[in-house]
Amino acid sequence: MIVIDAAVDGGGLLRSLDVSGHAGAAPRGSDIVCAAVSVLVKGFAAALDAKEGIAVRAEAPRRGSFHLEAGCEAGAGADVEPFFAGASALALAGFYAVSGEYPRCCAINITEKGD
Repeated sequence: MIVIDAAVDGGGLLRSLDVSGHAGAAPRGSDIVCAAVSVLVKGFAAALDAKEGIAVRAEAPRRGSFHLEAGCEAGAGADVEPFFAGASALALAGFYAVSGEYPRCCAINITEKGD
């Protein structure tokens, strides 16, 4: 099972993300659940990393493991936080959709993190 642990701040920004495990819905290389979660995680990380004013630390220390921490940099432009909020909402909606469609293969846990 893939377990997604996400920490969201009071403004809805997805500040940290830990993804671990394997869905086991199909053989390696053919698992649509793993593919969906991978695309969401990599897309979220890439979008934040490409946006000036957002600091991102991400690592994938081994197969089936991913960690990300992100935050707005001091002095970031006025458009940064709304961008971050939109990317966070899209990623979370995607995670909820995958876990709702495949509850035996993917679970999501959300906690609130202080600013």
